Amino acid sequence: MQNMYRLVVRPTWLVMVWALCLSLPFGVLAQVPFRLSNPDYDCATGAITFKTTGGNGSPITYTAPGVTRSSPTSNTGVVEQGLRNDPKSLTITATQNGETVSTTFNFALYCNTRQSSPLYKTVDNRTLPVGQFVLGYPDFVVGQGYYASYDYYNYTKWPISATGLPPGLGLYTSVMSGTLFAVGIAGSPTTPGVYPVRVTAVDPKFPNDPPYVTTFTITVTDPSVVNPPIKPPVLAKSIPDMTFTVGQVPKQEDFNLGNYIVDPTQSQPRYFPEWTASIKGLPAGIRQNTFGDLRYNLSVSLTGAPTVSGVYTVTATAATQYFASQPVTTTFNITVTDKPVNPPTSGALALTQPTYDCGTGAITFNTTGGDGSPITYSAPGITRSSPTSNTGVVEQGLRNDPKPITITATQSGQTVSYTFDFKAYCSNVTPILPPVVDGAIPAMVVRTNSGRAVEPFVVSQYFRDPTQPFGTYKSNLRFSIAGSSGQLLTTLPQGLFLKDLSAEQSAYAFIAGSTTQPGTYTVTVTATNLNLPAPANSTSAPLIIQVIDKPAFNADGALELTQPDYNCQTGVVGFRLVNRATTDVSPITYTAPDVTLTSATSSTGVVNADVQNNPRPITIQATQSGRTVSYVFDLKAYTAAYCSTPTPPNPPTGGTLTLLAPTYDCGTGAIHFNAGGGNGSPVEFKAVGITDWTINPDQFVDRDSRTANDVKPFTLMARQSGYETTYTWDLKAACGRARVGVQESGSILSLTVLGNPVQEQLRVRIDGAEGQAVNVQLMDQTGRLLESRAIERAGRSEEQTFKLSQQNGGLLLLRAATSTQTSTVKISKQ
Repeated sequence: MQNMYRLVVRPTWLVMVWALCLSLPFGVLAQVPFRLSNPDYDCATGAITFKTTGGNGSPITYTAPGVTRSSPTSNTGVVEQGLRNDPKSLTITATQNGETVSTTFNFALYCNTRQSSPLYKTVDNRTLPVGQFVLGYPDFVVGQGYYASYDYYNYTKWPISATGLPPGLGLYTSVMSGTLFAVGIAGSPTTPGVYPVRVTAVDPKFPNDPPYVTTFTITVTDPSVVNPPIKPPVLAKSIPDMTFTVGQVPKQEDFNLGNYIVDPTQSQPRYFPEWTASIKGLPAGIRQNTFGDLRYNLSVSLTGAPTVSGVYTVTATAATQYFASQPVTTTFNITVTDKPVNPPTSGALALTQPTYDCGTGAITFNTTGGDGSPITYSAPGITRSSPTSNTGVVEQGLRNDPKPITITATQSGQTVSYTFDFKAYCSNVTPILPPVVDGAIPAMVVRTNSGRAVEPFVVSQYFRDPTQPFGTYKSNLRFSIAGSSGQLLTTLPQGLFLKDLSAEQSAYAFIAGSTTQPGTYTVTVTATNLNLPAPANSTSAPLIIQVIDKPAFNADGALELTQPDYNCQTGVVGFRLVNRATTDVSPITYTAPDVTLTSATSSTGVVNADVQNNPRPITIQATQSGRTVSYVFDLKAYTAAYCSTPTPPNPPTGGTLTLLAPTYDCGTGAIHFNAGGGNGSPVEFKAVGITDWTINPDQFVDRDSRTANDVKPFTLMARQSGYETTYTWDLKAACGRARVGVQESGSILSLTVLGNPVQEQLRVRIDGAEGQAVNVQLMDQTGRLLESRAIERAGRSEEQTFKLSQQNGGLLLLRAATSTQTSTVKISKQ
């Protein structure tokens, strides 16, 4: 402690003081005088809380005329309407152990005196480039939510608004432990200019008084510095003509289409050209080969070996996803020549073992010796271009039923032969096989969520190429989806799509999109090995897609993460929890190794730049009350599904943004904002009494609003890219007040152990859940579930018995949960 009086405190004096204190009776030191101070009072609702200090801890009884309370010892109540209409001084008394204290509280003076502390502080002017992300707290705070002269919690009820904000920015409320912490500006500006901003806050006690106001200027700079223009691909140089010999295998390093057709767009974050390419008119035996990820590079070469001589005019075409209607097309020639005739030798003509491809059926006859003159060949079951051609393809029938064949070669009247056994030859060669299914594909569960983007469902992980690696073989699978026969469905449910990013040695395909059509759909997923000819190159498996028209909700209160919100342009990620019924209001902390967070309890952050540019899965963890849950966010699939096309300056609209009637659960208070139309960019929602601006459409209506008979209609709000719309929603009409009152009777869920500690069995009484479904869980002190029971309809006083003979001694936990309440009790097992 600092000595404010500049006195010299000598050690000997301190010893004397301590000695005097220790000689006093403990009760003299411990007891603080009993006092009654001014109550906490809400002028709008009439709610009042009596406040005392000191005393000895024994029960206190209160008196206060004109205040309705549940019992004489209750320190909370509601001032009767008559007293609120004609406010006057009120004498409050408190009695403890025969000692009575009192205080006089003046309603009129309290409710007609405006607090003097300002809500907002002066805000400095700011300059932001287009695309720069700012997070309200701590980047751009325009007002703190705590001042000594105000009730900490009442700030959540102050109407706060801002006008003049640049498009892309909005008010942001940071909430810590359920209480408003700070108000700031967040988002990414989209349009350059100078914007005078005005932020106002109205004291709800004095709605007719001038509001608190702060003004400042935001300057948004030219966007060209941040986002250089995206350009169509160009032909950098002509493709030279090529010459091959029959049977010659082209080298990958000798031809790459990406060396000739290039993307002139400058590199920028989250830009993926996603190439498409085709090469047509190739000689028989040569085919197009993709050897890299076309999202980033045009990695296309030639593979195989030509089988027929001739001159071929080849057409190559390539385009990026942003300029699909402006492809680059160029032509070049490929000349295929027959193998040179064997030069004259002193040896006799002889046929040797041919060169044969067991996978494709391509065959080349080989000879030695001879006089150099033309050779004619014959071989049953082999298709060739001419009698003198030494290359051809074995017919499918012979490949399906391989047997020895006799090959003959004739030169200058001399004929020689060679017997070639296909079956024996190919038995020593690794066969190329069609894909196989690794077990059944599990059902894909999709929630409509008013068209919210679904979590990508990776289908490629359930297929594999069983071909054993050999030589230069590279697995090359592709995927497709169609509806099952007998159904009207011919492909995926409307709004869902298949994205196939597979390339050589990399199978990766998933289902994404959004849908608003509930139902159960059966589709067929097909995997095809491009190294095999059709139709023996494909394998199919059924997939059931269940589309549920109801938001996820954990009635047992379990903490669960779900797919986060992600902004493709800014990299901002917002963690999301599944709605649940819980009374646990302790802080939730988050961790994500590739995300920068402003604090441990912040549910919004920015994905690190290196991960934005090279997406990979991100593991998100949430922890509350010692329990940690995790969720793996596949950013690679998400960006490929939803971030492939950048938002243009004036994006095409699907109609004006409108708010529709919300989806509401009268029993739990869970509400889902429904919106239609708009331009596809993120939509924010707000409703006074429900939530401040948020991109999460799933919220809860507070209990007071759900049970009040005089609850007024709510004004729901939505905004997108600077455009705002509203919808008036009548909760009372939606549910019917009588029915809501039955569902939420006000009973408090409680557990009473009938005998504690316990030995061989546990008897427990459950009160406050009459007529409701109750889930009861018995756990050990580590949280391990020992037994779970579901009571369909609890009685007025429900009793349950648990056998504990198999459990070790120590601490046990028993938890009961209804759709709205949770209660936990500790049990000592002997």
